[in-house]
Amino acid sequence: IKRFIKREKETKKIFWLKYGNVRLVYSNDLSIYVESRFRTVATNGIIGLVLVVLMLTIFLPRRTAFWVAMGIPVSVLGVFYLLPVFGAFLDILSLTSLILVIGIIVDDGIIISENINRRYELGASPLEAAVEGTRDVFAPVVTTVLTTFLVFLPMFFMTGMIGKFVYVIPLVVSLALFVSLLESVFALPAHIKRGLEKRAGAKRTASRAWFNKIRSFYRKLCYHLLKFRYPLVVLFIVVLVGTLWYATNNMDFILFPTEAADRLFAEIELPAGTSLKATEEKVIEIEDMIKGLPEEELETFISRTG
Repeated sequence: IKRFIKREKETKKIFWLKYGNVRLVYSNDLSIYVESRFRTVATNGIIGLVLVVLMLTIFLPRRTAFWVAMGIPVSVLGVFYLLPVFGAFLDILSLTSLILVIGIIVDDGIIISENINRRYELGASPLEAAVEGTRDVFAPVVTTVLTTFLVFLPMFFMTGMIGKFVYVIPLVVSLALFVSLLESVFALPAHIKRGLEKRAGAKRTASRAWFNKIRSFYRKLCYHLLKFRYPLVVLFIVVLVGTLWYATNNMDFILFPTEAADRLFAEIELPAGTSLKATEEKVIEIEDMIKGLPEEELETFISRTG
């Protein structure tokens, strides 16, 4: 590389005089898949941040909504930092797993922040609201994270080549969940406490009367449905069994779905004894055919003769 840099002008001159204007292009560039996943993760992260902020702003103060939404980038960066510790790195599977878990990692933050604000509206000081509000829902939040973790746990024990590939999926999900839990339990209450201290005392009580109507309707509906809890349990079991039956009899299972080919390989074989020159001429004929493909269907191609 150093030799090329030193002789850059000379090399360009030789290329210009001997071969004409030479252009370097990438061929068989597999980095496009990783770049695509990066863009998808970034897009999903931004969309998640915006939607979380908008949704929480409807029901909670803007400052609280902002700090809850910050749990998304914190969890993603935590996964980036911890992956090498477990011998894994950023690839297509790990980035796809991040896309999967982005919508889950804010759940614990939403629960904790809402309960802190509820405590504050009931008359607690900002510090008491942060401490007591987190302690009230700590067990349910941990349970929620653990149940999600247990869903992915069996994937750690898959054997064979498939197991080596899918190992990174539960790893990324688990790391994101536990980083999000730590952030929600230790950092989030401190941020919300500072926000509560800056709120005026007159705004301590809930000011969203429209939501109180929805809450009242929901409470009445729950009381009414609880009278029929046993028939409802039976109904849900029947629906579950029916869904499994339909999936078993009407849906095909495809482990790796086929898609349009990104790369195409063509092998040319001529009779034994054919000269290298004659073989090259045949390859050139096929190259001319390939060059005739539309630009949107062909990016680059490479030929090897021998």
